Amino acid sequence: MRRTNLLRSLCESNLFRSRYWWLVTLILGWYSFLGHVQTPDSTAHSIVHPSNLSNSAEIGSSWPVRILCWVPISTNSKRRAELIQKTWGKQCDALLFMSSKADPTIPSIGLPVEDSYNTLWGKTYEGLKYIYDHHLDDADWFFKADDDTYVVVANLRQFLSSYDAALPHFLGARFAHNRLLKGYFGGGAGYAMTRETVRLFIERVYDKHFDICILGPNGEEDSYLAMCLEILDILFGDSRDPNGSERFLQLSLHNLYRPWDYQATLRAFFRSKPGLDCCSNETISFHPVKDEQLLEYDYLVSFRQLNTH
Repeated sequence: MRRTNLLRSLCESNLFRSRYWWLVTLILGWYSFLGHVQTPDSTAHSIVHPSNLSNSAEIGSSWPVRILCWVPISTNSKRRAELIQKTWGKQCDALLFMSSKADPTIPSIGLPVEDSYNTLWGKTYEGLKYIYDHHLDDADWFFKADDDTYVVVANLRQFLSSYDAALPHFLGARFAHNRLLKGYFGGGAGYAMTRETVRLFIERVYDKHFDICILGPNGEEDSYLAMCLEILDILFGDSRDPNGSERFLQLSLHNLYRPWDYQATLRAFFRSKPGLDCCSNETISFHPVKDEQLLEYDYLVSFRQLNTH
C-alpha cells in the first residue's frame, strides 16, 4: 500500500509535468514490476544457430517450457538484431531472425518477401511457413516479437507454463476489431502460438492458398493473422494477470505511468484499467523500445535478478 500511495502522489505532483517526468516514470516503472521477474537459469543463455535447430536436444534442455523466439527484421536492422542477441534474445531456447535476404553475419533467414514495412503480413506468414518446415518439433511455443520490443522471457516462460502446449493456443495483447469477433493480438507487444496453432495455420490456411482469409504480402500482420485463425479451432486467450492488468504492453516504459488510461486509445478487447492499475507486475513485453534502450531495460532486469539472491 505504501508503494501504491507513493506512486499515486508522484503521478499527481508537478514532477509529471516537468521535463524530468520520463526519468521519474522510468524509475517507478521498474520498481513496480520487477519484483515479480523470474530469475532464469544462467546455464541456458546461449543463442542457438539456425543450422543446429534440427537437433532438438540442443535446445530447451534446461527449461520446462521450450520457447523459440522469432523476430522479423529489415535488411537494415543488423544493429537492432545484435542488441536483441545481447539482451532478451539469449533467454529464449532458440532465436531466429527473419528477413528478406539471408545474412550469415547475424545470422538471418531469407524469406521470399520484399523488404518493406508494407509487407509485414507476407513476412509473417512466410516466417511461420519456415518454422513449420524446419523447426516445428524444436519447441513447445513460438513467440513472435518486433525488433523494437523488449521481452522479459522469464515472465513469458512462467506465464506459458500454465497452459497446455498440446492445444492450439494464441496469446498476446488482445485488442478489439470491428471485423473480428475474437479480436486480434498486437504484433508490437508480441504473440505466442503453440505448435498446434502453427500447424493449423499452415495446413488449413497457407497450404489452402488463403481461401478463408487474405492472400498477398501487403497488410497488417496482426489483424490479418487473427482473421485467418478466428474461424479455426484456435483458443484466443486472455493474457491479463489475476488482477485484470495487462502483461503484454503495446507501450514503452517511459509512457507507462502517465496518469491516464492508455489502453482506451488502443481499443482493448477487455475492459482496461486506468492509470497505475493498467499494467501487470508480471510484465512480459514492452513496445516500442528504441535501440539503445534495449540495453537499459536489460540492465535493469539483470540488476533486479542479481539483488534477489
